[in-house]
Amino acid sequence: MKDGSMTPYVDQLVEAFLQERASQAVFEQLFAISSCDPKQISVFVIAFMERISEGSTVLGTAFGLLAMENWDEVIQAAMKHLRSNPAHEGAADAIAYASLQCPDKLSSYVEELFRLQPNENAYYSAWFCRAAHEKDIEQWIHTLHDAEVNDPAFGHSLNALLEARTEPALRAVIERIERLHRDGSQAKAVRHPLDLLLEEAGYRLAEGELEQLQREDGLHRPTRFRSADV
Repeated sequence: MKDGSMTPYVDQLVEAFLQERASQAVFEQLFAISSCDPKQISVFVIAFMERISEGSTVLGTAFGLLAMENWDEVIQAAMKHLRSNPAHEGAADAIAYASLQCPDKLSSYVEELFRLQPNENAYYSAWFCRAAHEKDIEQWIHTLHDAEVNDPAFGHSLNALLEARTEPALRAVIERIERLHRDGSQAKAVRHPLDLLLEEAGYRLAEGELEQLQREDGLHRPTRFRSADV
């Protein structure tokens, strides 16, 4: 069956996970499904999230096998779960994987994900912000400028702007951190010095210019941050 509906085989695979967890047989069946009927991987992922809120290596493997054209329905299912349960680990994992594999598919959910913070305590918590719109970035800049350093909104906005990786976003981070240091107020509360924060985002500040440390082709060669790069 290839219409996206639940098949007995997929239902049995979910049951097998519940009984055996990460057994080799479950992984083998997943790879078999991806070879003979790739659409059923998304059916499995959606069924898994419906019945099991925890994350798992099996679910992560399934995300890795998911065809690009099936990510939209998986993201929709993940958002449904996060709205009712922001602590749903499987749904949060779906957002993290989508942030890497198809960030553009998250663009209509950025504002909502920023509010829900599904991966709040993870190093990849703000990856979804790579799909941010200009209006999202403007709001984060406003919050970053106005919030106290010990306010969670400050940290969320700082991380979001770093992951957005546009020139206005990064310039806002630079201005705010430099202002904290000039004022001598709460600068130590920021998790890293400015140069390390920019490095995490893939940039450095050289003589007032933002330089990209790593191009999308993976080659390490600094390039000037121009308007065309945004």
